[in-house]
Amino acid sequence: MLHRRIDDLAAAYVSVLGELWILRDRQAVLEEVLQHHNISATDEIDAFEPSGSFKSRLDSERQAWVRRMVGAMFRKGLPAVK
Repeated sequence: MLHRRIDDLAAAYVSVLGELWILRDRQAVLEEVLQHHNISATDEIDAFEPSGSFKSRLDSERQAWVRRMVGAMFRKGLPAVK
C-alpha cells in the first residue's frame, strides 16, 4: 500500500513539473515575441488584476488543474479525515 502511495505522489509530482515547465516556456516565448515587436509587457503582467469573464475562466482552469493534480495523488478518492 505504501509503495502505491509513493508511486501516486511521484506521478503527481511529475505532472506538476511537466505543466510548470510548459507554462514557463510559453511565458518566456510570449515575452520574447512581444519584445521582438517592441512591446515590453513584463511590468504590466506583474501588475495585472484579472476581472470579469477572464477571471472566471482563470478560476475554472485553476479548479480543473487542482482536480487533475489531486486526482493523480488520490486515484481512489480523497482519504477520510479523522
